[in-house]
Amino acid sequence: MKRRRINSRRFAFQILILTATFAGCAKPHLTYAQQLTPADSASVLLDTAREFASEGQSEVATELYRYIIQQFPDTPAADSVRALLEDEPSIALSPGENSGSTELQVWSGLAGLVGGIAIPATFCSEESSLIGVGLLAGGPIGFFAGRRYSRSRNLSMGQARTITLGGTWGAINGLMWTSVADPSGCGWHAGMGLLGGAVGTIAGVMISGRPITDAQASAANYGGLFGAWVGLSIPMILDADDKVVVSSMMGVSDLGLLVGGLMAHNLDISSDGWSRVGLWTVLGATTGFGINLIMQVDNSQLGFGIPLATSLAGAYYGITRQTGRDEGPTSQQQSANTALLHLRDGDLSLGSATPFPVLHTVYRPGGASIESALGLSLFRAVF
Repeated sequence: MKRRRINSRRFAFQILILTATFAGCAKPHLTYAQQLTPADSASVLLDTAREFASEGQSEVATELYRYIIQQFPDTPAADSVRALLEDEPSIALSPGENSGSTELQVWSGLAGLVGGIAIPATFCSEESSLIGVGLLAGGPIGFFAGRRYSRSRNLSMGQARTITLGGTWGAINGLMWTSVADPSGCGWHAGMGLLGGAVGTIAGVMISGRPITDAQASAANYGGLFGAWVGLSIPMILDADDKVVVSSMMGVSDLGLLVGGLMAHNLDISSDGWSRVGLWTVLGATTGFGINLIMQVDNSQLGFGIPLATSLAGAYYGITRQTGRDEGPTSQQQSANTALLHLRDGDLSLGSATPFPVLHTVYRPGGASIESALGLSLFRAVF
């Protein structure tokens, strides 16, 4: 009886991974199922992965390992998987479609190229050979460093973008604040850009230790860009000097970055939704500049005041339009019972049938027992 149950589960997973269309997992004598806590869910999946590994189904086991780290990163089961990867380096976790591995590798490779140029500039070197060595070595070093780190963590897209956003924004801050300080001597701008990028990357790595969604990273990026626009416009309207303009732009952009990341969860806007909010903001600003051209405005206060007002209106409209729109399953739904078919407000959409752990009662001649199993949802409707 026990062997039959294991074979049924193995068959379900093989069909799911190979075709992505298998949407049911039948269990005989199933009487009830209940959702488990994230730690319990991860533990059930880990036990299942170990069963597959012991039976020689390494590909299925590896897929489950990857899923545990991605969906339940802060559970004891995820720690056990990481320890297994350290002991068995031959096990390579596939990045998956929603992984940020590729994005982090591309960014780290580009960051390595920039660092290869900036390091000689920091030491005021004008030797073209040193810059050439930096270009040749920087890109590969950055790429392989990002590749190794992303594989060890199996980052989600939101976590990867948190790291890349921190590094990019840190480098920009280093350059811009140095221009405000206007230090004497060569190498200061390149050196502070490198330092800012390193600090921002480290901060991004620390923050990415928590589950970060793509929507949160997109909200933080939008907040930083919108803050830079507001911080630029206000001192221009007040006719401030150049240092005040730069200081205001960077200070408000950093504040916007922080507020955007913190408020993303409360606003409930998807990553695509934030892209549309950004589009409405840009459309609002360009409308204001169009008004300036039509009215032939030659006043600096109105020249920036009108686009600022119209961009604020566009941002408000975009946020209110996107807030609360359910454009797909949340990360919690994905880790619970995402169905193959979703019906919401009369719209039918296709999803990915994601396995979730359940408990069920099995009746045998010797008595009843509760055992763990895996389930898949065929259909989910919200009315």
